[in-house]
Amino acid sequence: MKSISANCATGASVPAIASGRVRQRYRECENDPEIQVYLTKLKDLVPFMAKDRKMSKLEVIRNAIDYICELQNTLADADVQQQAGKMQESLI
Repeated sequence: MKSISANCATGASVPAIASGRVRQRYRECENDPEIQVYLTKLKDLVPFMAKDRKMSKLEVIRNAIDYICELQNTLADADVQQQAGKMQESLI
């Protein structure tokens, strides 16, 4: 399999897997009930996840990664604004 990386705007890198063959052993793990529990939990935790249609495991993971990147960007923006506010207060 080819390995690629997905990058967030904050510069964080998330390893991803490009399309390729998956060995039988890994396919069996995909149907593991524990994995299904975690995927369901991700669907519940991530807002704007489609609840009216079945989503593939890959879609769930991509949406979770996108949401985490958005949260990182929001936190980074909040830190910048907070620091700018502190600088303005020190100038006054």
